[in-house]
Amino acid sequence: MDQSHGTTINAPAPFNKQSADVILRSSDNVDFRVHTTIMSVASPFFETMFAMPQPEEPAGSDVHPEAGLPLIHMEEDSETLGRLLRFCYPVEDPDLDKVADLGPVLKAAVKYQMEDLLPRLKKKLTVIARRDPLRAYVLACSLRLEQEARAAAIAYRETSSLQIDSYVPEMDELTTGEYYRLLQFYTQSVDVASAHFCVTHQTTLDASLSSSAVEQGCLVAYFRDPNADVVLRSLDGMDFYVHLPILTLASPVISRMLDPLHRPSRQTISLPESTGILAKLLQLCYPVPEPEFTDWDELIGVLQSAIKYDMRRAVGCLKKELLKRIPDSGLPAYFTAMRFGWETEAQEAARYALTEDRDQYMTLMETVSAAVYRRFLLYRKQCRDTAAQVWSSIAGNLSPGDRGSIKLPPYWSETVDPILSISTNGGTSVILRLADLFGANMMGSPKPSYDVPNQTLLLAAFIEIFDREDYGVDDFQALLRNSCKFEQILRVVYSQVGHW
Repeated sequence: MDQSHGTTINAPAPFNKQSADVILRSSDNVDFRVHTTIMSVASPFFETMFAMPQPEEPAGSDVHPEAGLPLIHMEEDSETLGRLLRFCYPVEDPDLDKVADLGPVLKAAVKYQMEDLLPRLKKKLTVIARRDPLRAYVLACSLRLEQEARAAAIAYRETSSLQIDSYVPEMDELTTGEYYRLLQFYTQSVDVASAHFCVTHQTTLDASLSSSAVEQGCLVAYFRDPNADVVLRSLDGMDFYVHLPILTLASPVISRMLDPLHRPSRQTISLPESTGILAKLLQLCYPVPEPEFTDWDELIGVLQSAIKYDMRRAVGCLKKELLKRIPDSGLPAYFTAMRFGWETEAQEAARYALTEDRDQYMTLMETVSAAVYRRFLLYRKQCRDTAAQVWSSIAGNLSPGDRGSIKLPPYWSETVDPILSISTNGGTSVILRLADLFGANMMGSPKPSYDVPNQTLLLAAFIEIFDREDYGVDDFQALLRNSCKFEQILRVVYSQVGHW
């Protein structure tokens, strides 16, 4: 455990007793004198540590220079360590009324396997959740505390001052999947009994992705040359015979794994990738047909390995594959681009993700921060709000007796198809699906500058096009059927919306 260098000070009572037989030093250099008997009862972690044979001549950093007692350097700061130890000793429990205070102590208790203490700390978290459900939810998810996460989600749904778009900075620590499940629960798409928050469905977004036996056989056939001088062995034991010159050019990382003393004899390198991943990775390095990808999980599995091994040509090919998929899979492409830090591709994907008619879960959500999803949801909301304001201006051109209500789209919905609608007092409705508004017609128009929408310019442009006519409902419906003028609306709207 690391520590910062500097002057040390002694902790206050009860952690300054001369009867102590070990010293715990916090990360900010505060020494806590504790008793191995008490710590062993409180923590199996410490019990195992103290039971280990000690060297006859311990290193100087492992012995307190003045007291001559064993010295253990802790990762926790003095405030966290002091609070944790007070729970272990027969003294009054510390006050932990905020998530910021409870969080470090609860995480330390989990780390040091203090099973008898955990129920008390979990109970405190449940109490705090009634006042601060969102931060409590973050802490519960970080420690995979399903019951406490559920309690926080219930408190969130029942707190009148919180809305579906409520968000605190700490929620950036959630995965998008955890955030999605919270939104899903808030909208009552699932009931309490069946809801889960921390425990996720098994994902395949790792190096153990595998292909079918037939596909593996076809791919491996490219790499059976007996004259090859390097063997790359997959996680599941498949050998790929490859050539050193190609491997050196394709991946400086893998080439550095080779032992120069063993040349020219053939070397074998074991890699943590599955046969399916490794085969497609090598296809991108050799002059053979490029691989096909059946789903996003497979594409990402190969991509993360290509980045890990610094295979620049492979990464370039995979980025082209991503760009090819953006028009039909905007949100998955957005998550993928954000995961790998591709800002330009993420912006392009976010534009196409506007065309999706409702929110759906995908396993990719478990691999990116909730901040990524939140950024998209805010961008989409701003685009929708701007479009709604243009729609309202259209209603303003109706006669006063015909003006009805405007139905605005939600921030998030798993079941509602977001629409813009004008319902007149005469009973006639004009409805436009937002998925259509941000659809194919719009993609041909100028790309947005990602500036804050300028409503003055937007409305002025609208009036310039349409202020010459008197709009009754029938006239307006006819206007929507006029593709030429409708495309003008789309171009005006699209050129003004979206702050990225």
